[in-house]
Amino acid sequence: MVNSISVVLFIVLLAVAAFSAAMGSYYYSTLSESLKQKAENAISSFDYYRTEAEYYDNARAVVAGEPNSDKLEVEYLDAEAISMKRTKVWIGADPSTGEHIMAASSPLMIDGEVVGVMRYVTSLNKVDKQIIIIVAIALGIGLGILGMVYFSNLYFIRSIVDPVAGITETAKRIAAGSYGVQIEKRYDDEIGALTDTINDMSLKINQSEKMKNEFISSVSHELRTPLTAI
Repeated sequence: MVNSISVVLFIVLLAVAAFSAAMGSYYYSTLSESLKQKAENAISSFDYYRTEAEYYDNARAVVAGEPNSDKLEVEYLDAEAISMKRTKVWIGADPSTGEHIMAASSPLMIDGEVVGVMRYVTSLNKVDKQIIIIVAIALGIGLGILGMVYFSNLYFIRSIVDPVAGITETAKRIAAGSYGVQIEKRYDDEIGALTDTINDMSLKINQSEKMKNEFISSVSHELRTPLTAI
């Protein structure tokens, strides 16, 4: 039972871990791509502006006009704040609040130079909670599978151990001299075949014992008459 359950437990834990990692990666990658797309789309809106004042006016409009401002923090950074030249995603803790966040930053390029950066920041608390719920459900399903395997194995083991225990007890009685004892056959499988073999052995030992006794009795009778005469 322990060996069987250990293997199943290892497989279930491995499956739950792989599923949890896949779901976490799916949620994070989906949110990452969404933020990157938003940042790049926001940057594309600057293509029609050429002066610094127009850039900043449009940046303020984009930041103020974000429809999901209750879920997203939108920032426009000048070139002094960042040196990258491609869209990047960052995941970590907010330095001021310690909140788990994700940020996607897309640079605004003019003649190969970074003149500004559009950054979208969102909290990962709900995503993390959702992942935890999914992991908990997966663990629950895994425990359910483990319970089903345990009870099915328990039934299977008992269906083998109990008949074998009965056969063992009868075999001990035969070894102690109760020749001819028969075991009730209840199964037509390997246990039934073993029962037939033990019963046949018991009958043959009983027959041999009777033949031995008859032979000894006959020899004793044949020897008794001449000995009496002598």
